[in-house]
Amino acid sequence: MTDLTKEYLDKSLKNLPTKQEVDTIVNTAVDSAVENLAKVINDGFQAQQDFLIEKLDVSERVAQLENDMTKIKEALHIK
Repeated sequence: MTDLTKEYLDKSLKNLPTKQEVDTIVNTAVDSAVENLAKVINDGFQAQQDFLIEKLDVSERVAQLENDMTKIKEALHIK
């Protein structure tokens, strides 16, 4: 009876991956998922940073408004 059980288990378990194969598969999947998550997070932060820099960079707009104000004052003879 023991031989029959051993043969049956050997035959049944023959197609299962080894611990090393499972570790390799899991590590590869986890590494890939972590890399993808890091990329998504980085892309999101980069896009948000670019948006904020664009919105906060008002130096050109201020210079244009100062120029316009100077022209208005000159036209009204205030300056």
